[in-house]
Amino acid sequence: MKEDDVRNRGAEQLNKPSVQPEQTSFSLDDIMREFGGWSRREEEKTEAEPVVEAQVVEPEEVPVPEKQPVPSGMPELVLEEEAENAVASEPEPVSEPEPKRPSRFQFIRMDLGEKKEETTDPLELAWERLSAADKETEQPVRVSPVQRAEEPAVELKVLPRPEKRRMGREVQQTSSAEHISNRDAFQKTKKQLHGTTVFMLISVLPLLCSVFVTFWLHFDWALPMGKPKASVVSVLMLAMLILSALLSFSELMDGIRALRNRRFTLQTSLVFIVAAALLDGLTVLSGSRLPLAAPVCLTLFLALFGRWLRFRAVLNSLRVVLDAKEPQAIAGREDFWHGNDCLIRQTACLDGAADAILERDGCSKALEIYAPVSVLICVILAAVIASLTNTSYFQVVAVLLIGAMPAGGFVAYALPWNLVSSRLKKVGAALLGWSGAKTVCGQKHLVLRGNDLFPTANVSFNGLKVCGDYRMSQVVSYAGTVIVASDCELVPLFQNLMNEYGAHTYLIGSFRRYEGGGYGAEIAGDVVLTGSQRFMQLMGIKIPAELSGIKQALYLSINGSLAGVFALNYKASASVRTSLALLQRSKSLTLLLSSRDVLISPQMVSKRYHISSDFIEFPAVADRFALSEPEHDGNGTLTAVLSRNSFSSYSGAVLFGRSLAGVTRWATALSVISGVLGLALMLLLTRVGAANTASAANLVQYMFLWLVPVFLLGFWVRK
Repeated sequence: MKEDDVRNRGAEQLNKPSVQPEQTSFSLDDIMREFGGWSRREEEKTEAEPVVEAQVVEPEEVPVPEKQPVPSGMPELVLEEEAENAVASEPEPVSEPEPKRPSRFQFIRMDLGEKKEETTDPLELAWERLSAADKETEQPVRVSPVQRAEEPAVELKVLPRPEKRRMGREVQQTSSAEHISNRDAFQKTKKQLHGTTVFMLISVLPLLCSVFVTFWLHFDWALPMGKPKASVVSVLMLAMLILSALLSFSELMDGIRALRNRRFTLQTSLVFIVAAALLDGLTVLSGSRLPLAAPVCLTLFLALFGRWLRFRAVLNSLRVVLDAKEPQAIAGREDFWHGNDCLIRQTACLDGAADAILERDGCSKALEIYAPVSVLICVILAAVIASLTNTSYFQVVAVLLIGAMPAGGFVAYALPWNLVSSRLKKVGAALLGWSGAKTVCGQKHLVLRGNDLFPTANVSFNGLKVCGDYRMSQVVSYAGTVIVASDCELVPLFQNLMNEYGAHTYLIGSFRRYEGGGYGAEIAGDVVLTGSQRFMQLMGIKIPAELSGIKQALYLSINGSLAGVFALNYKASASVRTSLALLQRSKSLTLLLSSRDVLISPQMVSKRYHISSDFIEFPAVADRFALSEPEHDGNGTLTAVLSRNSFSSYSGAVLFGRSLAGVTRWATALSVISGVLGLALMLLLTRVGAANTASAANLVQYMFLWLVPVFLLGFWVRK
């Protein structure tokens, strides 16, 4: 029902007397006698008169006093006094028998005896049954769609961002030429991926040729063809080196551009290695020894392979961003829940997602510190060693640079990111580059809502029972009004039920939520409580023995008497079960259950999905409402984009992001260790005059030895 229709028609009053004289004006005594309280209201009852349902008719046109204009952006409030005046001015409805509607529920009417007349206000009696702690945490909440009460600040601390952020990073002052849209970045990356794929496939030929010839001559393999001349081999190896360098021209140019921008990257080190190897190869064209072409070709191929992996990962991530019609994102919130950082799913604007995805990763940043230091050491020490041992300077510097080169750094981040982006693309998720993975890895709490664990399609009615002398439409209307006011996950289910029975929502005089697992409201002068069976027992509502066995149900009481029971069925999802099992294995992550559905608890989730509830934390009711409040959307550091509203994409982005950050750090550490040890070993060999021991074949074997654990770590990210 639309809000304007409700306001014009006023709240419907049930159980009205059969005859009511017309009144042109109302005195204060008349209003107090009519609406003073449900416990003091007396109605005429006749045994012969049947109970009929009041049908609301449209009132005659009555001049409405002008209201003060409401500022734009503020929701219009319906006050309790205005609701009572609307009821007082409502014309007498015409009573008709309730139409019979087909229903899939079994209707059972139970007589629980005469209602006891209360001598005090029942709303106050309900409050007296609450503990002092419950009263302190209880606060008004948003009433939708018929009323919104003023809401004081909750205990949950959400710090506002002092500066505007774009995709989790401070917005830098960049020109329009430097900024690229998501679609433009996708098209550009697609073209770059196509070119890189061609160059990488061609570069396999010089790599295999140089490695084969190097191992053939080093291990003296007996092959049918005879060994070629040494000078011919030297020229061939130098040609393979030049061909690999030309095919890796993009990587070499990136290194030169970085140097011009006062940065020293791993690609810049590659430029020095290629230059040293070419100069060294020109000095041995006579065939005195084998040029160092094979290890350099291997390094150039790894650079191209890492570039290809990055382009594929970027393309997969941007495709998810472009496919998101109603995009959601995972945001990291600082000090969001009692000083703890949390991850939460929310709606977001995806402008600038390409900037975050294309941002430099942690491995590249770490190697930008190692690369200039290692190159500087190699250049200086090569001059010293060459003068002491009477060895060619180009040979010594080439050996030192190749040994100090952390070749695994080209794929330390690119390989796992490509695997993660491909896996997440299948579930409709995409990490926002290294910044997203790093933020996800640093969080300790993950906020879950009821729809994450039990989607709307997995929750259904299992039956409906009406107790006492209440009508079906009245029970459904009252329950639906309270559920809509709570804005919990059961709203779509009860809206469908109200449509089926022709029920509608009412104006609410007051609304409260209880720590014990229920909601309370005052509707048309009646005190209505809705909640779990345990909540009803805490509030002193008597439940018959034949209904006490229905645990998974919502109970409704009107004026202290049980009025209806809504049995619900929560069906477990196989994908949610798998995701929860994986989250449970991540021991450093705690789940914050912020569901507004009073029937969902850690014990219920543990029973349905057969998992331990130790890693699930159940905040207080005020915190649960604050954690699930949609008004907080749009803040925080965005870490991932979700194109599907599923728990598997939500949990998958978090788990794979944490795995990607951990694997990248370990692979980067192994790459740096291999470079440090290689530099130390090559310094030792060249210093003792055994530079020829650091041959091309030995350098290739050393590089393969350290690449194996890096690749194993990269593939481990899928676990």
